[in-house]
Amino acid sequence: MNTEFAPAERLPVEEVRECHRRLLASPLVQPLLESFPGPALVLNGNRQAVLVNRKLARLVGRPIEELIGMRPGEILGCIRAAEDDAGCGTTRFCRYCGAVRGILASQAARAEAVEECRILVGQGGAEAALDLRVWATPIEMEEPYTVFAVQDISDEKRRAVLERMFFHDILNLVSGLSGLVEACRSSKTRRMIS
Repeated sequence: MNTEFAPAERLPVEEVRECHRRLLASPLVQPLLESFPGPALVLNGNRQAVLVNRKLARLVGRPIEELIGMRPGEILGCIRAAEDDAGCGTTRFCRYCGAVRGILASQAARAEAVEECRILVGQGGAEAALDLRVWATPIEMEEPYTVFAVQDISDEKRRAVLERMFFHDILNLVSGLSGLVEACRSSKTRRMIS
């Protein structure tokens, strides 16, 4: 398979499901994943979901079983993930995606990576943007995995834009008033000299 960014290789879905069953045999793994305050999943080395928490399944409106073997962008409905047969992480747009960059950085360094990303989602021509902060954290069980957690930061981004606009408007107003005061001063000075 061709790729313009991250490796395209995948394990067959049945192998991922077998891994899913093995991880579920541990009494700690799924409860720990469910304890996350937001959507979270465990990825294999090919960025495929091996475990998914119920919060993520509810967010996307699909049963957990359907999500096993998918990549994060495919689960979230990223329009770029559907542009190529290789899926999430493999298009030219993906090199700018904080989600896949965070996962790859975490896998390479075996350290936590935190990134922000904007994922375009949509169906039937209607698009929306998800502003997310993502955490990718490596864990070792029987093989290396990555815990991938997601937080919606749309409100934070919207507030930052509004604050920037507000302060820009205030600075423009102050600048205008300063110019007006200066014009009044120079007019008074000319009158006093004459």
